[in-house]
Amino acid sequence: MRLRLKIMPMPVAAALAPALLLLVVSAVLPGMARATDHKAADESKAQQRIAKALDAVSDRLEALEEDAHSLRQRAEALETRFALDFSRVGPSRAMYLPDAPEGKVTVQLRAEPVAAAMAGRFEFHLAAPEMNQVFQTESFARGQTAPTGQALDEGIAFVEPGKLYTLQVLYRNPTDQEVRFLVGAPTTDPQAALPFARARCWCAAIPFSAPPGGVFSRTLQVGVAPDTPPGAKAIVIWPVVALQ
Repeated sequence: MRLRLKIMPMPVAAALAPALLLLVVSAVLPGMARATDHKAADESKAQQRIAKALDAVSDRLEALEEDAHSLRQRAEALETRFALDFSRVGPSRAMYLPDAPEGKVTVQLRAEPVAAAMAGRFEFHLAAPEMNQVFQTESFARGQTAPTGQALDEGIAFVEPGKLYTLQVLYRNPTDQEVRFLVGAPTTDPQAALPFARARCWCAAIPFSAPPGGVFSRTLQVGVAPDTPPGAKAIVIWPVVALQ
């Protein structure tokens, strides 16, 4: 079978060319217009989503700023109340301590036997020059003199916030037998003062001892934190357990 192609005469093809072009254009342009419209719509929706996201972020930032402001106010209120609670100790025994000089804090140091009574007494002194090494522990036999600095009357000291003071604690044994004891972690009166207390002390899981008629000595450092309210009063108490 032979396929015959009919060639359109050139004048006829030239005459039909504009009509064919118009037909093609009329078919393609609507599709292009619709694609352009879809693209513009997508871009508009994307811009709207971005604008909503930015608004949400802005609202969240404002809420966080309000929360931070509220937290700052609460912290300031707690700080003020805590300082007042510490300065005005209420029924605490510390209220009977003497007032400190301006800018200082009144601290009383006490060692109190628990569970069983102990003969003799504990004393607090400023450290003697030859006893100024922290944690230095010595025992002095009957008749020997324990070197000490100035005694702290009733264990009371006026201390500057942020400063540590080197002290000695002494136990004088009036008996004819060796006295052995343990010292626990300190507490404070009032309890609100505990976070302010600073001590490199003698609460250790080892027994201490004083010879018959002799003296036990331990060097420690005591102070209060830099942010302790001036004029505050506190008692630092070490529990002492006598060993049989």
